[in-house]
Amino acid sequence: MKITFLTYGTDGDTRPLLALARALGIPRIGAAMWPMTPTRAFAPPFLPAHRMPGWANLLAHRAFEHLAWSMFGPALNRARRQVFGAPPRRRPWRDVPMLYGCSPTLLARPSDWPTHAQVTGAWALPAGQDWQPSPARAHLPSSCRSPAISSSGPRAWPGRGSP
Repeated sequence: MKITFLTYGTDGDTRPLLALARALGIPRIGAAMWPMTPTRAFAPPFLPAHRMPGWANLLAHRAFEHLAWSMFGPALNRARRQVFGAPPRRRPWRDVPMLYGCSPTLLARPSDWPTHAQVTGAWALPAGQDWQPSPARAHLPSSCRSPAISSSGPRAWPGRGSP
């Protein structure tokens, strides 16, 4: 079986999928509902909404990225070594195409983002039971031998209900 497409979320528990995709040479696309690509334009979404200077916004993004990597990087590097014999990564991937499902009206695409980071607007299927993909997209499932899609959407936390 050959996997021809993989998309992943930005939660730390999906980073192994990125390592797997890279090791297998599978094209990969990041998808998230909030912007994770570092920028001077605004602070990370996990901080209170305060106006900060651009350098402070970028520093906060890098600090969050470092914190996330310190939590998930060691386990990911162990898996890379044990499964693929790959050397450890020193930092997270920054070259992966990213799609952010937030409104460009509410969040304009920052000018300092790399070209592979895009704000797409909300993701929703058209209303109605009779929706069909456009002819240009209808061939996708049949053209992929075994597409793989992973989501890091809402999930239950053991013993705690929903997050």
